Amino acid sequence: MKKNLIRIAALLISALMLTSSLSSCRLHKVSFDAEHNQYVDGRTSIRYTDAPGCYEPVAIGKEYAKIYYNRKASVTLHEMGDMDPAQWLCEEGKTVFYAEGVTLPTLNEMAPEKVHLCIEEAVTMVVTTVTDTADIAALIDVWQNGEEVTYTGLEPTLNLRIKFESSAYPGLYYSLIYLEYGDGSKVLYDRYAARCIDAGDVLLEYVG
Repeated sequence: MKKNLIRIAALLISALMLTSSLSSCRLHKVSFDAEHNQYVDGRTSIRYTDAPGCYEPVAIGKEYAKIYYNRKASVTLHEMGDMDPAQWLCEEGKTVFYAEGVTLPTLNEMAPEKVHLCIEEAVTMVVTTVTDTADIAALIDVWQNGEEVTYTGLEPTLNLRIKFESSAYPGLYYSLIYLEYGDGSKVLYDRYAARCIDAGDVLLEYVG
């Protein structure tokens, strides 16, 4: 009886290893071209570039490729929802990769229909979602045309992630940081572009 159980267990382990091996073989192999700072799909020859950190995947989809450094696979690339993997990919750290020939949309070009205000720690929790078109337009206008101020780096009293969502780019967020301080100041901040804008009361209705 024990021998039979051992045989069955061995067969199951072998089957799992074979499935994992086949799955790995099906993934595209991507190499890093340091000269051009691009990631090249060896199967399709498509070249990808990593996007600025303000672009994030809405969700991390199924595995699509592995990035190889010095012939060793180190990073898994995933699909981004219904977006074409020949144009868009992401990795678990939320970095977005876009293909050569694809133009990253500006916030205005994305034409967001929703804005999620989130607390982002170990997991992301949506506090509230803005759907009013006038409020979304006002928020975009503040970010694009508001007064630039110095980022102080002080401890905020409120720290939220603002994730703009658009049906035109269903797997992509445009993400900013909203900060409030003890002196009453409020800012929108993009840490990757080092851009900090006076937010005023543009979100007062939603964050009190």
